Amino acid sequence: MKIFAALWLGLWGGCALAEDLAQRTEAFYQAWQGAPSAHGGLTRAGVDASGLVYLAAWELFQVRLPRNMAAQIEVGAPVAKADLRPGDLVYFAAPRFVGLYLGAGRFAHVSSKRGVTASPLQGGYWGAKYAGARRLSGLPKLSGGDAGDAVFSGMASHYGASMRGRLTASGERYDPKALTAAHRTLPFGTWLRVANTWNGRQVRVRINDRGPFKPGRVLDLSQAAAAALNALDAGLVPVRVEVLGNRPAEAR
Repeated sequence: MKIFAALWLGLWGGCALAEDLAQRTEAFYQAWQGAPSAHGGLTRAGVDASGLVYLAAWELFQVRLPRNMAAQIEVGAPVAKADLRPGDLVYFAAPRFVGLYLGAGRFAHVSSKRGVTASPLQGGYWGAKYAGARRLSGLPKLSGGDAGDAVFSGMASHYGASMRGRLTASGERYDPKALTAAHRTLPFGTWLRVANTWNGRQVRVRINDRGPFKPGRVLDLSQAAAAALNALDAGLVPVRVEVLGNRPAEAR
């Protein structure tokens, strides 16, 4: 009886995890749907095919993929088409292309005309071009400041004025007057205390976007947050970051 109960609980737990991953994968797609195609892009202002799965790997699994498509399709474990699960990386041949499996026979990808969109995997153009799939779940997760330690340090940049009103990765529109920031992996809604180590000034910010993606940078600050740190003119400033929590009351 105990063995049966343990097996049932294990099965139930696995189903719950699979359902959670499916929901998070769909939410990732909904947040990026419609973002225009841009070669080399990694933001809502423009993203390319390899950039979309690069971002998905961070968001869903805290796995850093290579940035180029040829190397991406070598990461993870091969998966048969019949065993595809949400979050799996799917790739195509002639021309080489990559996308993110959403479930129910659909995958997310970047179209040159429609931007981030979803298409059926079975039959038609994509069915004929399908070449294989890789599973990223189960790979070692990155740790350290880049993945969201309680305290970490690095360089912070800030958004340019041209970003006003553009959609962030969370689906919010960027407001230069709001105290917000982008981080590669911390959950949306996380509050941080950020200190400019050059002058000691501090500000509390809320994560609502993904980035920055240049080496050595740990945060991308809104203009209001950068102004609070007296960092607008400097462009890049060294910061010490403390993770406070995911509710405003915890951000003290």
